[in-house]
Amino acid sequence: MTFNKRDLILSVINNKPLRPGKIRDEEFLTKFLKEGESLDEEIFRGLNYSLKNKDAVSLELNLYLGFHFGFSVKNKDTLASLLQEEWHEKHADVLRALLALKVNDFTVVEAIYNCAITEFDYLSDDREDGIFTLASDCIYALAKIGTSDAVQKLKLLSESKWEEIGEKAVDVMRGYNLQ
Repeated sequence: MTFNKRDLILSVINNKPLRPGKIRDEEFLTKFLKEGESLDEEIFRGLNYSLKNKDAVSLELNLYLGFHFGFSVKNKDTLASLLQEEWHEKHADVLRALLALKVNDFTVVEAIYNCAITEFDYLSDDREDGIFTLASDCIYALAKIGTSDAVQKLKLLSESKWEEIGEKAVDVMRGYNLQ
């Protein structure tokens, strides 16, 4: 991603209300996209580039774009893969992006479960302090999906070696009536 594209993305994020240094969505799209390109396709390419090249900055910028303009369902598989990667620290944002798509297939459920059980290095201090925010977010995501596959993964999480995760899974299943 070029500096020009990066600067354009940063100039459109949080542009409401419009203030100095920010541009309108229409101006952004005119400057950012080549003729005949769609923003959906650009976000798709950007997320795939981020995944292939393990580029955390590109991932962050493309997540910004997706949250600002919306994600396309065709990003589902890439987002599911990104949720399980260990080279970035944007798992909570990737999870939110997947939830925004409102997809509930097995690939997404599996990715969310794997994210919940992965001990990412950047969260080691939190784990030592008994804080499991990402795992908790994954548990709520699985409950919101609510399919039989999601419930099965919640049951597995209820048996986690981490007591806090197991208790959270049980509480959430109870709260969502997913016994």
